[in-house]
Amino acid sequence: MRRPIFVKTLTGFLIVIVTLAILILVISYDNIRSHYIKTTAQNLENIGIPLQQIILPIFIKKDATSLETMAEGVYVHLYFPQSGFLGPTQEL
Repeated sequence: MRRPIFVKTLTGFLIVIVTLAILILVISYDNIRSHYIKTTAQNLENIGIPLQQIILPIFIKKDATSLETMAEGVYVHLYFPQSGFLGPTQEL
């Protein structure tokens, strides 16, 4: 049984479309991934600057109570270059 020319054309067109879609995804995956990582890192850095301006004076004053009220319900690990990590159960 012969297939109509419309079915042959449509099948060929769909094969080309699917092949190109898969090829584009495979080629652009690394580019999309690196862009996502850069964007996420930049967003975290942008969030960290205002937080640093808020929290740094509290550390300078060593006011643990205001830090506790500010970070209530948040699990915090801090890193100090001189002394290393400071966990949530350790004193300032």
